[in-house]
Amino acid sequence: MITRTRFVLECSVSCLAGLIAAVSLAAAAKPDADFIAAALRQQEANCGSSLQINYTVGRIGTNVPNDCGYPCEVRYIRTPGFLFEEVKQGLTAVSQGTWNTRGRYDRVSGEERRLDVSATNGAKRGTIHTRDGSFGLGRRPSPDPIAFPLWPVGTLLNLIKEGVVADVQEEIDGHPCWRVDIPEKSIKWGNRMTTVKWSVWVDSEIGFCPRRVARYSDRLTPDVDDFLDYRHLGNQVYFPMRRLVKQNESGTEGMECKVQEAVCGLDVPEETAVTFPSGTHVEVLPGDANYVQP
Repeated sequence: MITRTRFVLECSVSCLAGLIAAVSLAAAAKPDADFIAAALRQQEANCGSSLQINYTVGRIGTNVPNDCGYPCEVRYIRTPGFLFEEVKQGLTAVSQGTWNTRGRYDRVSGEERRLDVSATNGAKRGTIHTRDGSFGLGRRPSPDPIAFPLWPVGTLLNLIKEGVVADVQEEIDGHPCWRVDIPEKSIKWGNRMTTVKWSVWVDSEIGFCPRRVARYSDRLTPDVDDFLDYRHLGNQVYFPMRRLVKQNESGTEGMECKVQEAVCGLDVPEETAVTFPSGTHVEVLPGDANYVQP
């Protein structure tokens, strides 16, 4: 039997715990956006010559279209100079057991090169993509928080310095985080103009890496990405072993990345160049300077 005294005491303890938590969130020293951007740059610098990961991408629910190429296996490499990915798709319509997509993004020039190989007839299609404010390898949901694409404007690493940091911390999955609101951008979507903005929740306990990113547009609900199960890779580098891409509020529709291996500081493999074999149809974007590789 719970006595009135015990009930009041338990309520008081519960309220006190909540108050302490609220005070702790409010009392934490607020960083500015430049400090957070510098912390993320330090995360990358601590990786040394490269970050190399192997991960899978799978669908959650039934409304994710098959033409997204899921499920698939990805080998991903980030270096100070470029991003590289090699993708093996697991769909029936795509090559079985072969790496059918190779992509490389030059972080200095902004040029992206991709080579896709058809599973049905072996035809090869190349793409060279250059654009102002290019956002790198943004077509697939990578778990890399440093090179995370704030599509189609830039990357988290490049844009977070423009953000406004909230006055008090907010909890994401039990972790106190600082919310950074990145100002609204106008973009061209098809034949119309629209606006997009982001909120990023970063955690000082993991080098100010993001716990959550929300993208707001003219859709009814925001696109939400959760970075989960962070692991310390050494040298104060933190990396999420899972990323959830939520396409509805309940999280029952979307995509999930699962990291099998993540290693920093390895030598960069030599086979990361993307070249086009003879006969490859190459599309150059933006523009229409297409050609067939001699």
